[in-house]
Amino acid sequence: MNTVRFSQVVSKSGKPEPYTLWANPKKDAEFQRNVKQHRVMTVHQETVGTKADYGEVGFKGDRQAQLLVFPKSLKPFEGKRVIGVKYDLLESPPTTRRAVTTRKTPKPKKPSAPKPKPEEQKIVAFTPLPESKPVKRDDPLKSVAPFRARLRRAMKALEAGKAVQAYQMLQQLDREMAKEA
Repeated sequence: MNTVRFSQVVSKSGKPEPYTLWANPKKDAEFQRNVKQHRVMTVHQETVGTKADYGEVGFKGDRQAQLLVFPKSLKPFEGKRVIGVKYDLLESPPTTRRAVTTRKTPKPKKPSAPKPKPEEQKIVAFTPLPESKPVKRDDPLKSVAPFRARLRRAMKALEAGKAVQAYQMLQQLDREMAKEA
């Protein structure tokens, strides 16, 4: 099998971008279009041993392979083994362009009414709210203390895995607090 250097492929076909398959490749229209245009390279990455990574033109279906999509066709390199893969020659992917194209396009916003000019703005008089009388209560912590103790018991029951018991305790506590309010 003939070989070709990765740098030669990049010089003729442009800088590739990594491509991640998030779905079945047969259902990914953009990926299938790139495969038909001979713009996809499968880079095999060995997980065990010291073998260097190598590439093949086309989609080979290897789960442990990295897919690269080139801007131009790789047809002149078909059937050749691509060696000397340099990952620093990859183009960084654009900012989630694929994610945006798969979503429904948002509806255009309706133009808002033009802002009034300063001389057209209305001045609204400020009217303060009527003052309310403060409610006199005894020490607020004394009235809350029995409820807090029962709330803590319900939380301990919940921590112990007794969710039904904790729910019933909280429900009863809620009823009693509603009576006092």
